[in-house]
Amino acid sequence: MADNHFKIHKGVTLAPQSAEPSNPIDGDMYYDSTFNKFRKFENGAWSDFGSGALGIINYIDNSGIENDTSGYTTYDDAGAYVDGTGGSPSSITISRTEVTAEILRGAGSLKISKAASDATGEGVSIATETIGIVDRGKVLNGSFEMDFTDANYTSSDVVIKAFDITNAEEITNLNDQLGAVFKSKGRYDFKITTKSNTEQVRISFHVETDSDTGSAWDVFVDDVKLSPTQEVTSAIVTQWEPYIPALTGFGTATNVSFFSRRIGDSLQLRGSFTSGTPTAVEARVDLPNSLISDSSIDTLEAAGIWFRGVATPGNGGAMFIEPAVGYITFGDQATFSDSSVNPMLKQDGDAIIGSGETVNIPPMSIKIEGFSSGAQISTTENLFKTATVHAFENGGEVLTADVTDITWSTIATDNIGAWDGQKFTAPVDGDYLITGNVHVTSAGIHQIESYIDGIIYRNVSGNTDTNNLEMSGIIPLLKGEELSFRSDTNKTLVNLSTDHWISIKAMPDLSVFTITGEKASAYVADEKASGTDGGTFTSGSFIKRDLNTIIKDGPSFMSIASDVMTVQPGRYRVRFSASAHKVDGNQTRLRNTTAGSTSIVGSTEDTNTADNTLTRSIGAGIITISEETNFELQHDAAVTRATDGYGDAVNSGEVEVYSQVEWIKIA
Repeated sequence: MADNHFKIHKGVTLAPQSAEPSNPIDGDMYYDSTFNKFRKFENGAWSDFGSGALGIINYIDNSGIENDTSGYTTYDDAGAYVDGTGGSPSSITISRTEVTAEILRGAGSLKISKAASDATGEGVSIATETIGIVDRGKVLNGSFEMDFTDANYTSSDVVIKAFDITNAEEITNLNDQLGAVFKSKGRYDFKITTKSNTEQVRISFHVETDSDTGSAWDVFVDDVKLSPTQEVTSAIVTQWEPYIPALTGFGTATNVSFFSRRIGDSLQLRGSFTSGTPTAVEARVDLPNSLISDSSIDTLEAAGIWFRGVATPGNGGAMFIEPAVGYITFGDQATFSDSSVNPMLKQDGDAIIGSGETVNIPPMSIKIEGFSSGAQISTTENLFKTATVHAFENGGEVLTADVTDITWSTIATDNIGAWDGQKFTAPVDGDYLITGNVHVTSAGIHQIESYIDGIIYRNVSGNTDTNNLEMSGIIPLLKGEELSFRSDTNKTLVNLSTDHWISIKAMPDLSVFTITGEKASAYVADEKASGTDGGTFTSGSFIKRDLNTIIKDGPSFMSIASDVMTVQPGRYRVRFSASAHKVDGNQTRLRNTTAGSTSIVGSTEDTNTADNTLTRSIGAGIITISEETNFELQHDAAVTRATDGYGDAVNSGEVEVYSQVEWIKIA
């Protein structure tokens, strides 16, 4: 041991403090009870622990912006990204906000403000601490919380850039997942690949394009991280949660107290109650959240025991589970006595208990339909962890309108083999970010449209008179679906490698971890008979969209009536879209009408009143509710359109589908 050091054999506790200690010196540390973090005094300033035994590895100092903006600097690269430092920025400024409505986490967040002037080339940077030797030459995961929903902010104006300070070069490895920041609120994740000698990296929020130079905006960032990737497999174990079950055969019960939690593929349940006047019907306790027992269970299995709170030989018996039911049942009360009874027979309430008696059920386990035994958990909460495709070039193919899939023949990156030159096959359910460019030999009004399994989904470019069309959009795909792209007019591709390219990346799944094997889902849609238009779209406010069809898979957690979705407590991944026709600007939202708040905001779309085009406003996110809650899919438009404002019928012989909502229960 080094001189003037000492060893602690059984640990030490730092008494939590609600504020920074006064008169600190370099090397001091304490546990902050306000922010629930270990903090250190280093180089004349307090900061969160970034790495080492006292904290999760994070090479970003001042990750939470809890006291000031130290480490974050503005810069002006005068156009395209150079290195994210220096220059004389005049439009971009930073500050620490303590406004409750603006804080993303903790007591403060980073506020990035753009003035009403051209900010192209400016931005905000944060440099990492020294990267540990064992993490050099590896992939590092970056993430941050963000709110980029300011009305004046345009999606993709800000992009995330990374600069290798040690080697004085931008990090542009094609396997790295750095990209545009959309007009949204949530968590953004990315990856970078360091070199074997990379000691320090600079992360930048770079204004690549200023789409509205005459408008100002404010966006917010918090919890900035850059960490080594660590993924583990773990059983899913949740906290005990109270619930009130329906009781059958016990009359009007009182003092009802039940709790449940999930452990892997099973539900653990415990509880007690006082009986009312028992009846001659089968004694049952319902499972929470409309869960259903697994269909693989034998006809009748003993899964636990119950006790009767009376001084009598008949004081309890077995608890039973059966396949594919939403309840548990009771065995004979004399099971533990000297009486000759069949312990494997289900009993009516009045056969096992009297009025006003206490029943206690110790923890018992029920295997649940749709529950998996484990989950992949990323300790760095890596959200861009699936497919990445970069491709370019073509052979000058002739495109037949709405028939020929566009080719990008040279594959630069395809980390899971999802791209065949024309089609992308989704490896998992999710939302995918599409960017790219299509170059044709002649101009003329046309647009690029996306197709899912050969069926048109939506346009991914403007409908403009140009021979060089830029593509962008977010496409929701189910595992195994094929995504391709076609022109809506006859065109011929230019055989170029520079102006003809495509990039496809998996969008964030905003859950903390992904649970594999879940089956509980619901699909809700507005379906109308073939040839029936969507209906009149009245402008001026958000209008409830029609939802008249529900398809359930696995345990039921939803009902629908009068276009309102009633959802049981839980955590859900939700995706939705709704069509619009000749109504100009339009946008959807998923509205929690029980709480009177908006849960998810859909994409901003525009379907010109002069063009016979149809757009879909789409949205996705994670929703957690603790009580039965009503939701509506709502849609707002700039212009009223009679009869077919919600969508123009195709009359193909199949049902017309105009609005869709998909719910997947993840906890």
